[in-house]
Amino acid sequence: MLKPITRLIKGPRPLHPKYLKAFWELCLNPITGYWNMLNDKAVLIKPVGNSAPVAVPPITMISLIELHAHGVRVMDINSADLTIKFRIGSDYLTVRYGENSDLFVLREIYFHKIYDGDYHGNFVIDVGGYIGETALFFAQRGARRVFCVEPAPDNLRLLEQNISQSSFKDKIVVVRAAILDKDGIVELYMDNQNYGRHHVANYHEFVKIYTRESLTYNVQAMSFQSLLEYTGLEEVDVVKLDCEGSEYDILLGTPDSVLKRVRKYIIEYHNGPDVLVKRLDDLGYKLREKFSVEARGLLYAERK
Repeated sequence: MLKPITRLIKGPRPLHPKYLKAFWELCLNPITGYWNMLNDKAVLIKPVGNSAPVAVPPITMISLIELHAHGVRVMDINSADLTIKFRIGSDYLTVRYGENSDLFVLREIYFHKIYDGDYHGNFVIDVGGYIGETALFFAQRGARRVFCVEPAPDNLRLLEQNISQSSFKDKIVVVRAAILDKDGIVELYMDNQNYGRHHVANYHEFVKIYTRESLTYNVQAMSFQSLLEYTGLEEVDVVKLDCEGSEYDILLGTPDSVLKRVRKYIIEYHNGPDVLVKRLDDLGYKLREKFSVEARGLLYAERK
């Protein structure tokens, strides 16, 4: 625990003021809080909406500091159901924390900035909508309409709650489906140790890595072509794919003419990029890799 805390507080130079300021603003007692973090003990914070302080684990505190420093502010913590309500700009987003946490997705967006860009006036399809965090991000960045697609019932409950309380709710359309290369009913593995790793079963070898003690749930699947027809759009500006392996079915199994109706893809891949890079290069897309860690990474593909 000491290593990530030291890295966080020091930042790119000793005693980085941005993180110290965030730490000071979040902690009920910063001196005691820092000592507790060094000793892997819970830290007391007092969010705006709480009448009493709330204790959070050190690993959660590190994420809260990083997010707070980048404008994602804790408004309320419910320690009974382990949820945190954040204010992001003029909007609110509720996430789960604890052993099975959603905080990593906010860190990807606001700390690592993996989707940074101008989406003004864009029509966006968000495949792997999760809890609505990226749909909200795209809408805040000026998207004209966002189609937010998610198949998992537990994630959908929180997604719909987040969208319903958003000032951008009229710009976001929720689609309850898994996206593949064909229509039908499919089994979804619901990983009870990680909400972000729910995935469609029996499509790729990589799913065996993630298949632990999981429940299965039958969900509606739509082909990517059917999804585009559902939107009513002849051309889509941006498609984000973060769908735990289904990106291979979508990109390898969808006709060329359908894929080329998309101007830009943002693809999180989960089993290596080679076949996806070849497929999109053959279709005339210019590719760049945002990051890569072992078999996972993020690709940007823009039509030439």
